[in-house]
Amino acid sequence: MALRVRHDVLLTVLLFGLAVAAQSFQWLAPLEAQVQLACQWLRPAPDSFSSYPAPAVAAAAATLLLMLAMIALALLVERAAWRRAGAVLALAGFAAILAWSYVRFGLVLPLSPALAAGLLSFAAIEDRAWRKRRERRRRIVRLLAPHLPAGRIDEVGRKEWRADLGCESREMTVLFCGPRDFASLSEGLAPRDLATLVPTFLGPMTRLVHAHRGTLDRYQGATLVAFWGAPTADPQHAENAVRAALAMARGVGELSDGCIARGWPPLKIGIGIHTGVMSVGDLGSDFRPAYAAMGQAVDLGARLEILAKRHGVAIVISQSTLTQVPGLIAREVDLVRLRGKMQPLSLFEPLGFVGEVDAPALARLARYHHALALYRAGHFAESGAVFRPLADEDADCPLHRLYLRRIAHYLAEPPPAGWDGVWSIRGK
Repeated sequence: MALRVRHDVLLTVLLFGLAVAAQSFQWLAPLEAQVQLACQWLRPAPDSFSSYPAPAVAAAAATLLLMLAMIALALLVERAAWRRAGAVLALAGFAAILAWSYVRFGLVLPLSPALAAGLLSFAAIEDRAWRKRRERRRRIVRLLAPHLPAGRIDEVGRKEWRADLGCESREMTVLFCGPRDFASLSEGLAPRDLATLVPTFLGPMTRLVHAHRGTLDRYQGATLVAFWGAPTADPQHAENAVRAALAMARGVGELSDGCIARGWPPLKIGIGIHTGVMSVGDLGSDFRPAYAAMGQAVDLGARLEILAKRHGVAIVISQSTLTQVPGLIAREVDLVRLRGKMQPLSLFEPLGFVGEVDAPALARLARYHHALALYRAGHFAESGAVFRPLADEDADCPLHRLYLRRIAHYLAEPPPAGWDGVWSIRGK
């Protein structure tokens, strides 16, 4: 700030010197004479009117005041349209004061230095504004280049012209996506193969995040973290995150085929999505800027990714995300109580949007929810009778077998009276 103020002071002195030179050489003398002639018709009766030149100190003070007004515009007004309108009003107001002083008192203030000062000051204002825009563009690119594609960065520069990209609280949607059993998978690969696998997975997943207007937060090993709703506002942040996750679940099949072709184990993923209020902004340091999201909502998104892997489903979303995505068809996965939390958490698996899920899948979904309702009501034998055919029909879904194991456990050891159907999660 001190350097900017010093720059403005030096610029003021320079322009004032140019204005004095304009007065000395009378660059605009013909124009000044025409303006004075134009004011003749406003004068009182010619016999009672006399004019005299203003003192040099008064002329210099008037010129300096106009220049300072222009510099104040540069310091206080950000928007170019308002700044230019203010410059026009300042010049017009100054010209009106000159005309009024001539008509009312016969005081002749020189127009040449004032007009030169105004024009030069306006040029200086625009130069300063251009430099500020360039510096802000560089800062935005430096901060957001690792997180957004180039087109989104330009959009931020246009729409968020007043934002400083500092830390703020917003309701957003966070997504965690990582391979299942990556620790055991990486142990069986050579370092060169591991260096090939990780970019092969993270690259396409990141492109899908960008394609659905998401912001890449960071990579945690082979886990991708992204969020929706910042730096530009996104009223459909939850829906865009779910659509990105569905695209990831579809695209991982092709990646898995590539892994099998290389002799690697098949690739499966787990995705956790949660919507809530979180802090977002430049949460890095002087050494390394980092545009990131933090908070309990982000931590819950990470735990949902782990729960997706534990339940054997590709995607798990929270109730808060589901309520903000109209038209989404979802299967209730479980009702769990996390360690350190008192309130149970409902887990859902998005299957697609209305019109994307076929009739047989919808029929199986209705049977599943019927079996789940029997399980929650404590009718374990009846619930198992519905879950067994579902497990036989869809052998690739481990969720049915998970409930069959729980049913067998509760048939052997019935839950206590007043059981609420919540499964307590031990560990993270």
